[in-house]
Amino acid sequence: MTQTMTWKYLFFSFDGRISRRQWWLAMGPLILASLATSFLANPMSWFSELIAQRGPNLAETLFNIALLIPETAVTVKRFNDRNWPQWLPYGYAAVFLFYIVLDHSRLVMASSVPTFFELAFISAVASIMLIVLIDNGFLRGTAGPNPYGPDPLADDGGGNLGSASGHDRL
Repeated sequence: MTQTMTWKYLFFSFDGRISRRQWWLAMGPLILASLATSFLANPMSWFSELIAQRGPNLAETLFNIALLIPETAVTVKRFNDRNWPQWLPYGYAAVFLFYIVLDHSRLVMASSVPTFFELAFISAVASIMLIVLIDNGFLRGTAGPNPYGPDPLADDGGGNLGSASGHDRL
């Protein structure tokens, strides 16, 4: 049985598999939504270095936490396609949530001169994000079925983009 690819499934389900193309088509709007909500919640930080140094306000932090749910759902399905252990994408989400909380609390990058710990932590988070980007966005998933479901690139018609059966389908 193949999962029908709807927006609800893509952004809020934590099971199944998606292809690289589906991952990029999901992450693009999520990145744009993150930028838009950051601007709407804290617009002056985009134009003032002094205000930007204060860090994200509560609204911006809450938006980032809310967007972490669909980002994690999409990442889990992509990691499933690559046949990685289930804990790995949740670990990635936990690290990113930890960063969001530290940034909001101004426990990292609070001054214009970062400490060694801050540089090491930010470098680690950036490295993890780069690895996830390369793994999810550029490497092919497991060919054929795996424990998480059928291959999203299989020619069975299920889960493919461009379905003509409704505008809410991805």
